[in-house]
Amino acid sequence: MRKGLASILLAGFSACAPCDYTKLSRLPLVSSVPEEYQDDVTFVKEVRKFGIEQLGLNQCTQHYTTFKKTDGEARTLYRLFVTRPTELPTTWKEAAHYFEHNTAFREDIKAGYFWSYEDTLEDEREYYTKEGYDVYSRNTADFNEPKSKHGSSLTPSFFSSSKERQAEVVLHEICHDSQEGSTGIHLSEKVNEAFCTMFGHVGVAEYFKSRKGADSGEYKEALQSLANYEVYALKISGVYQRLQDLYHSGKPSQQMQEDRKIIFAEVEEILGEEVNNANLWDRFPYVKHFSLMFELYHHQHNNLPQTLQMMKDCPAEEKEALKYIRDVIKKGIK
Repeated sequence: MRKGLASILLAGFSACAPCDYTKLSRLPLVSSVPEEYQDDVTFVKEVRKFGIEQLGLNQCTQHYTTFKKTDGEARTLYRLFVTRPTELPTTWKEAAHYFEHNTAFREDIKAGYFWSYEDTLEDEREYYTKEGYDVYSRNTADFNEPKSKHGSSLTPSFFSSSKERQAEVVLHEICHDSQEGSTGIHLSEKVNEAFCTMFGHVGVAEYFKSRKGADSGEYKEALQSLANYEVYALKISGVYQRLQDLYHSGKPSQQMQEDRKIIFAEVEEILGEEVNNANLWDRFPYVKHFSLMFELYHHQHNNLPQTLQMMKDCPAEEKEALKYIRDVIKKGIK
């Protein structure tokens, strides 16, 4: 009966797709890709095909249907996170500023999230660093917004990561396309990112299980990565709350600075890299509700297409969305 439901859901996704899926599934053409990357491109196409045909993702997605020989040829998204040493926003949109080319930002702020496809934001980064803010840059040539006509390109740097990571990113980004592209609903970023992060990690495990078998090293490694990410998500969420409590504690500034250094040192042991408020702010939407999304998946009998379908009716606002998801979990499948 559950298999029948999954088939109906998948058929429903296919029926409403106003695109030439057969053509899209062949892109990028292997003949247009240098020989050294042809196997990599084939792998991504297989993952994308599996995500669409077996997991219920949007078959009209433009993501990863183009290949760029260099990162410089790809459409790069420049992102800059800026926070005061005692400010820790909970969402990107809380302090969002959208840049066009040839802009400069010299306003006194508590926190700011800047992004642009034209402005590298290097001058903004330099300015706010000198002003004593916590800053963090994350630029990518492998991303575009949901429903973008550009899609996300495949690049040499994309292929420098592990196959598991490549597959997780592909499924994650097409998940966003499936969420917003199919429903038009712009979910809260903490709900949206956490759900697609869960979908990506679980989807990778299902892909390797299907292709390599339940006893394969790839499948076992994917399961371990999923378990590791859940632990990581809980740790980062806990640290975030500790920092929020510290910044609202009313302690003297010097004591606050000393206390946050101790917390940052603990986080750096987990991540293996230097962190600050801006770095953690970027990570927060992915981890805050990850465990809840994983719980939703389990309550849908570990059925990803069914879990994706349940999210089609999810409210846009975070508070209402969380209530909806918890109610689904509480009631179970009807």
